[in-house]
This record gives sequence, structure tokens and C-alpha cells, in this order.
Amino acid sequence: MTAPVSRSGSESQRETPGLRAGLAEAHERLELDRREVTDLSLTPAERREVESLFAAASAAWASVDREFEAGRVPGSERCEEVTQTLERTRDEVQTILGPGRVAQLAALRRTPRGGGRAWSARLRLALRNLRLVNGQPAQVEEVLAALRAGVDALPAAEPSSETEAGEVRRRVQALIDATRAGLSKVLSAEQMQALAVRVPTLSRSTLPTSPAAVEE
Repeated sequence: MTAPVSRSGSESQRETPGLRAGLAEAHERLELDRREVTDLSLTPAERREVESLFAAASAAWASVDREFEAGRVPGSERCEEVTQTLERTRDEVQTILGPGRVAQLAALRRTPRGGGRAWSARLRLALRNLRLVNGQPAQVEEVLAALRAGVDALPAAEPSSETEAGEVRRRVQALIDATRAGLSKVLSAEQMQALAVRVPTLSRSTLPTSPAAVEE
């Protein structure tokens, strides 16, 4: 019987970014679902059940993320358990919603509001990979809160005319410009450059895509 192979501290540290990033991405997908579900018509009982599932999964993720933040790397088995919890929660929520409302969610994701939410989720993930220092995290959250409010005010239906599409495009561009300006006041030039690599739209002066798709 061979002895277990021990891992040096440097090897453990090299594993940390990948484990943490994978969990963060799974959690961000779940949080995106959580925001999208608010636009659906649910009974009070259904809403309580769905929110309870979301809250429990988010708490499981937060517990592991706090360990990463403190410099303690959770075991791969525990990380896998939390990943499965996040994925299982998405499945359980879809079961509660049923095929009809799941189809409504799919349609919502094709609208300006749905595209904006996906874009803001990707931006949040990209920001997690930056080394934010001092007061940067709190200031970044203020920018993201403003973005979230603006995105939630976007139409939850696709534009019905070219005039309407042009207005949506203008609003989307204004949101991106405001977010870029807000982050530029908080982040260094190097941080902004790294962020633009992960979220190219942030560095563009105009949107190259349709107004219904804020995503890259």
C-alpha cells in the first residue's frame, strides 16, 4: 500500500485560483437565475420555496469562499459538494417553475434586460480576479449596484421597432459608459486593462451588437 502523496504549500496555492474561480462561476450563474426568477409570476408559496433554495445554496458557497479569503484551501471533495449543491439547486428551482416558466426564462434571456444581467454577471466574475485593495471592493460594489439598477430598468421584451431598438441601444450604451467611467475612478490603469481583456465590451466606444444582446 503506497503512502498518500503530500502536497507542498506552493502546489496547494496553485490549485486555489482554479477551485475558487470554478465555485464563483457556478455561484454567479445561480445568482443570475435568482434575479431572473423575480420577473416570473409565482405563488407566494412557490416564491418562498425558491428563495429558500437560493439562500441555502448561496450560504454554502459563502462558507467556502470565506475559507479561501482567510487563506485556508478547502478540500477538493468539499468544493465538489458545494458545486453539486449549486447545480442541484438550479435543477430543483426549474422543477418548481415547470416547463412553461422555464421557457419564459429562456425568452427573457434574449431581451435587453436578460442580456444586461448576463453581462453584469460576467463583469462581476472578472472583477473577482483582480487584486482589489484598500477601499476598492466597497467602491466597486457601488458601481455594480448602479449598473444593476440600470439593467433592471431595461425592457424585458425584445424591441418591436427600429425606433425602439435605437432607444434601447442608447440606454445600453449609456450603462456601459457609466460603468466604465465609475470603475475607472476606482481601479488602476493596469486593472482596467486586465478587466477589458475579460470583458471586451467595456473597452468599446460603441456597441457592435443588437440592443437585445448586451453580452459579447
